[in-house]
Amino acid sequence: RQETMCVLDMCDSTALTGMNETMSFHIKKRLDSISRMALNAHHARFHKNTGDGFIACFKNAIDAFRASREIIWRINDRNRRTRNPKIHVRIALHKGNTYTIDSGAKDIHGHAVNTAFRIESVQNSDFITLVQPVPKRDRILCSNHFFRDIKKRTPSFSDDFLLCGTARLKGIKEPVDVYCVK
Repeated sequence: RQETMCVLDMCDSTALTGMNETMSFHIKKRLDSISRMALNAHHARFHKNTGDGFIACFKNAIDAFRASREIIWRINDRNRRTRNPKIHVRIALHKGNTYTIDSGAKDIHGHAVNTAFRIESVQNSDFITLVQPVPKRDRILCSNHFFRDIKKRTPSFSDDFLLCGTARLKGIKEPVDVYCVK
């Protein structure tokens, strides 16, 4: 099935858990609540929580893009209003084929899923050519497949993206052009 994937990972969750397990649990629950609101509002078809993040699938790039921006907005709003530790995330958007092994669709698989997770964790040192440095956190990155799809569907949205460069992703044979949402 051709889908758009959104992968989110909370930064520094292992360190936070080591310092204060109760606070870490509270923050992860808050992140899940924030994320679910945005994913539901933008019609996520599939959602799997990973503890300190998630993978979600959408029928189209526009819904995934809007959900991602809403999540970042909601996290920033929460961070401004709380005295608790700040939530910082990395988000990746990618488009490709997904496969379900079980009939209940409790998980998805495939090269595109692996690519989405690798884009989420990409760092400046992974780039063959680096045009624009990528922030370490509080970012939304996407693949060229996602970018081309959103540009085709809504050309005005393409102004919201900057080419970061071409990256080699762990376990992915072909280099991937990576874009950052402004």
